Amino acid sequence: MDHEPSQTKVFISYSREDKKYLEELLPALRSVRSVGDCLWYDTGEIDYGDKFHDKIQEALQATQIGILMLSHHFFASDYIRHHELPFLVRQAERKGVRLAILYVSAVAQGALEITVDVEGESRTVSLGAYQGFQRPRSPLQKLRIANRNAIYATLADWIRERLAPSVQPPPVRAHTGRRFELAIALEPSGRSWNHRFSLPHAHDFYTSQLDCPSPQTMLGAAALDVEGKDVFELLFGREPQMRGQLLGAAFDVREANPTRHPLRIRLLTDDRLCHLPWGQIKYEGRHLIEDGWTVEFHGTSANGFPEFDSHTCYFPGKVVLVGAGPGANVPHATTHVQDLHRFFQRSWPKAPEPVWCRTAMELRDALSTGSTRLVYYFGAASQEGLWLQGDGPDLTWTELTGLLTQSRSVSAVFLNLLGDDSFDATPQGRHLLEGAGAVLFQCSERRLAPRAARAGIDWLSSVFAASSPLDPVVALHRHQCGQVIAWTRYATWRTVAPRRVEIPDLVNLLLDRWTQRATILQAKEDFYTYTLRRIYQAVAMGTEGCRVSEFPAMASQHLRQNKREREVIIHQRVEMHDQLSDVEAVDDWIRDELRVASGQSIVNALLKPEDMSGHEFWFLVLGWVLPQPLHDVGTGERLLRSLAAWCRTTLAEDVANSPKQANIRIISILAIDTEAPELADDLEPCVLEAMDDLNDAETFHLGEPGLLAGVRLTDLQTYFRDNQICSCDDRYRDKFPRLLMGKRREMPFDEAVKTIRRGDPDNWGNLFETLSDMTVAGTWPPEAYDPDFWERYDVGA
Repeated sequence: MDHEPSQTKVFISYSREDKKYLEELLPALRSVRSVGDCLWYDTGEIDYGDKFHDKIQEALQATQIGILMLSHHFFASDYIRHHELPFLVRQAERKGVRLAILYVSAVAQGALEITVDVEGESRTVSLGAYQGFQRPRSPLQKLRIANRNAIYATLADWIRERLAPSVQPPPVRAHTGRRFELAIALEPSGRSWNHRFSLPHAHDFYTSQLDCPSPQTMLGAAALDVEGKDVFELLFGREPQMRGQLLGAAFDVREANPTRHPLRIRLLTDDRLCHLPWGQIKYEGRHLIEDGWTVEFHGTSANGFPEFDSHTCYFPGKVVLVGAGPGANVPHATTHVQDLHRFFQRSWPKAPEPVWCRTAMELRDALSTGSTRLVYYFGAASQEGLWLQGDGPDLTWTELTGLLTQSRSVSAVFLNLLGDDSFDATPQGRHLLEGAGAVLFQCSERRLAPRAARAGIDWLSSVFAASSPLDPVVALHRHQCGQVIAWTRYATWRTVAPRRVEIPDLVNLLLDRWTQRATILQAKEDFYTYTLRRIYQAVAMGTEGCRVSEFPAMASQHLRQNKREREVIIHQRVEMHDQLSDVEAVDDWIRDELRVASGQSIVNALLKPEDMSGHEFWFLVLGWVLPQPLHDVGTGERLLRSLAAWCRTTLAEDVANSPKQANIRIISILAIDTEAPELADDLEPCVLEAMDDLNDAETFHLGEPGLLAGVRLTDLQTYFRDNQICSCDDRYRDKFPRLLMGKRREMPFDEAVKTIRRGDPDNWGNLFETLSDMTVAGTWPPEAYDPDFWERYDVGA
């Protein structure tokens, strides 16, 4: 060791078998005085035992930067695996330590996966996600000494930039908590920049050309070649006195140090500057993000300070999760979206289920209905658009902008992008901002996918789930992975719980389905009575337009609202096709849908038993839905028998083999839309016959919740009479139910929802007159179910 453990800032973790490479590395680190003065490593002079352990633990506690010299010997060391490595990774996940990776020898990919406990949560982390100084396939053992020395020099410079200054800067006034604002307009002019600085109360209070990096340097440079200090100098110049006066104006004092207060920089400039590392802005080696600095783009603008209204995000509300499909080859895409589902289900059990989109068509459908509050994308992109399925854009930015603008309800779009091409997408934020309050980009290399996923969840937690929510841009900078860019059009942001959660209220009050929901709830309670039962399979049927496919999610929500203490309800939607004819076909299909490899436990992949505490009872609700209505009885019978047999055998065995099998129960719901009511009636005997054939095992039970009907007159009356839920003008409350129903016994749920949405919240009078005129003309109600009825009407009108 070079210094006492209490003075440690740089800790080198290595195997004594690799001492040759440590001895090569040390001269490079010692050549930089600020680095060499704070090194700690095991010299081999301490004997193993209590003294050895105490010394190393003391050094670890004082560590700011950890260097991991990875090799087979490194991972074979018991002490490293059980003491050094878990501590350093845990601290890195808490943002308390920065890790640098040197690959001494080739190592197995599996060795890089480390499981640690962070704040009581078990987390699996890939060491490959941390800063590596050469590729894993080019370990030090394979490189010439000249190449190794170049790597060591790069590492030394990297450490120097990230160490806290050994000489403390002059004391600054403690942050007051207030976030000051400063608008900076940057316009290239030959070999210089024209700077314009504005405050909320003083537009263009200073205009000049500052001594700073030239447009040729900043516009032509690759992002990796630009440092945080270059970004700071671009904004405030290199001259200390001028810099201090500009910041003093922002902080309402004569002259100020950048670390004095948090600062919100509103940037008005050329889109070509989006590629710069704004989230890494530095002053004298210090990351100003740590002092609450943020940078957000507004595009070019007229003179002055950008003026926007305050933005209110009503949340919880509808969330659209967009995950790249299997063809896009995006690491961790499916598992990350599943983790997001779990996050939303746990945080807001009574809120609408997040909508998961894997194709452009699904995303179009999701944004065209309901009031979407948040759109979250995890996958690849380029300057042309989102890459949902393959090696090219499936949805252009222009089309996405149109969808967001048409929705008129989206508060935030978080684009968690992976791949080198994604960095070129950030200028598109200017256009996307037409349909959202904030558009946030996080661009990372593909190898950083696990870390990017974690940063995404941390952002969601800070903005929507924290007791003291953060501004979305502040949270983006605080939890960033890779490069971050924010586009905004709000003065202030606040998150408010809506007076009502629209979708569940419509579902529960307009289409109550209390009998079917009660059947599923009783099935859950029966698990306590029939203690050997592990799986309950339900078959739910209804005609097209009655939203049968939504019943599994509705049932899951009902279970959460009526759960016992310590029960956890997890819902998983599975889309299937009508050609699944046997157990093997069902098993192959669900594994492909959920990205679960053959031989891997489906139950463990969805529930993650390592996250389960011993006192919790977990219910996994599998919602099986067909994308198209069923055409014939034979297909329906074959489908329900194949699925029931799979649950009864393969899934039952999977549950039995789970380490937490005593705490796991499965409720599987097959939702079948039929083209006509007669087809549902014809399927009824097939269900009863299957129940007789398959209900002979104590671990499995097949049941039927009953036919899922459409909306009845009493459902509409219940909805319209509740003025806490329905915003209808009181003049029309009693008249609307019969006007909507006409002379029918029931109406399709789809039709009811779409029609009511046309009146909510302030168009009720117009809707009433329209329906009255159509009734007189004989065009309302429609003669047959037409999912595009109102679209056709709008075109004709």
